Amino acid sequence: MDLTGGIIDYIYRQREITENELTILEELLAKHRNFLPFKTDYEEIHFKDEMVSQKNSLIYCDIPEKMIVKKWVWDFDLSKQYKQGYNTRMNVMAVKFYIV
Repeated sequence: MDLTGGIIDYIYRQREITENELTILEELLAKHRNFLPFKTDYEEIHFKDEMVSQKNSLIYCDIPEKMIVKKWVWDFDLSKQYKQGYNTRMNVMAVKFYIV
């Protein structure tokens, strides 16, 4: 199962998805996937009462600093649905690849 299928499967287990919602979700995930070589989530952070309760690395290799163009925090889920009872933010980075 690819990443898109896994995410859709997870959401479908949480609640039923209409055909229209499924189409929109697939389009959004396809757009996100198209940017992955250049922008990627590298750390998932779960908060409870604004205190960090858990951090999960999403990339398991070192990225040289000279390749990192920008870093930012994405408020991924502040409705406490992705991880029940926790706000979730993602640390994201834009990476520039050099072809030699």
